[in-house]
Parts: sequence; C-alpha cells; structure tokens
Amino acid sequence: MLRRLVHGISRLPWGFLKGLAWVLAGVLTYVVRYRAGVVRDNLARCFPHHPEAWRKKVAHDFYKHFAMVLVESLKTLSMKKEDLIRRVLVDNPEFFKNFRDKGVSGLLLGAHMGNWEWAGIRGSHLTGMTNLAVYFHLKNPEADQVMNKTRRRLSNVGFVVSPKNLYKTLLQAPKPCWTYIIADQSPDREHHVRTLFLGQDTAFYDGPPRLARRLNLAVAYVHAQRLGFGRHKIRFELLAEDVSSLTDQEVMARFAQRLENDIRQHPEQWLWSHRRWKF
Repeated sequence: MLRRLVHGISRLPWGFLKGLAWVLAGVLTYVVRYRAGVVRDNLARCFPHHPEAWRKKVAHDFYKHFAMVLVESLKTLSMKKEDLIRRVLVDNPEFFKNFRDKGVSGLLLGAHMGNWEWAGIRGSHLTGMTNLAVYFHLKNPEADQVMNKTRRRLSNVGFVVSPKNLYKTLLQAPKPCWTYIIADQSPDREHHVRTLFLGQDTAFYDGPPRLARRLNLAVAYVHAQRLGFGRHKIRFELLAEDVSSLTDQEVMARFAQRLENDIRQHPEQWLWSHRRWKF
C-alpha cells in the first residue's frame, strides 16, 4: 500500500509537488509539530546569543526545507537520471580525477545538510570508480524497502552496506572505490571521538578515520546546499589524503568544522529534528 502510494505521488509534475511540499511543511509545523521541542532545544543550544525571533524563523524555514527533502526523495522513485543531473550543480566535477588516475580509494563524508540523498547519488556519477554507500536501516520494513530503492535507482552505487559490514565489504570490493557516509549521526558510547561543534562538546563516530587508517583511504567532505525546490549545488573538499599522521579526533574535527561553516551560512538546511547531543 505504502509503495503504491509513494510511487503515485512521485509521478506528479514538479509544480504540483512544490505545492505538496508547502502543504506538508504546514502540517509538520502547525499540526503535527514534528519534534518541535527537539528543534527548539537544538537551536537554543547552538545559537544562544541569537534573538528568539531569529531562532523561530530558522525553525520555520527548517520545516519548509525538510518537507522539500521528503518530497524530492519521493520524486527520485520516478524521475530520470538526466533530470537529477540537471538539478544538482557540481562546482568541481573534476575532483575525483586525480584519485582515479592514482588508483586511490577514499571516504566521502556527507551530512544531513541540503538534500543529502541527492548529494550522494550525484557524487556516485562522478567518481569513475566503484561506489559504496553506508545505509542505516529504517525500523519500518516497507519504508526501508522504499528508501533503499530510492537510493539505488539513479546512483552508480554498486554496494549498499550496513556500518557493521563495511570493513569486510571494502576489503572485497573492486579497487579503487569510494564510499559515501553520512557522518553527523549521533554515535554510541563505545565508538566515538569528541570535538567542538556549534559551540558544543560533541561526539562523532570514530569509524571513518579508523577505516581510512587501516585501508589507506583518502577522506573528503561534500558541501551540499539547496538553491530552491528541486535545485541543489554540491562541492567536494579534501580533508586528508593520508590520515596516518592524524588522530581520529583531528580527522573528525576537520569534518565538523566544514559542516559547522555550512550550517552557519544556511542554518535552516541542517536536520535540527535529530537528537544530536545525547551524551
């Protein structure tokens, strides 16, 4: 039932979907009040010196952005690959050429910024190498199946793996290969490093630097920015070609700094509804 519904919605024209996104934003903001307390507390924690009116506007704009991400992700089920390519501008599409020429594998660290789904899909078109993506399964099996199909349909990703299977898959995957990881998730207590992020002592997963050190991987960051409904821009930035001289904390601090800069420029485009600071 859910699959038929979302497939039907995805086939609607862009103009209708834009209106649907506005309606959904209103429902999330005023009817459901989706995680309103989490959004309010996160913004107050990170921007304590900004006026409350400013934080309320960011929260309001966040719900509009989040609704657009949801509708855009549904559209991915039926849109053509050429349409997505046209809708996601890339500032430096030549970024991966040097790594491809040298046969260097790497990790592409993304965040819940802009449309993180489209950023990963578009990045997979540009590497010219084997692509992997780390996937956190959803609790609802039907929703999980829909999202998995959405993520794979237009991408050049050859392997979609869970975090616990990533190391083994990387050992066996054709080389060189690049792996897309959403790296701003809240980690568990056993596997994390801490660094300053948005004025907070913040925990990040230590998996990316550990993998990079064990497998001699480069580490890069993808900047993702919304330009409008169904229109985005991404840019790739190298964080470290060799992490052997860096600590896990130093690698993730570089990631956190880039992400914080992006958030401060476009605060409404980050996922404020996530319970980020659990410990």
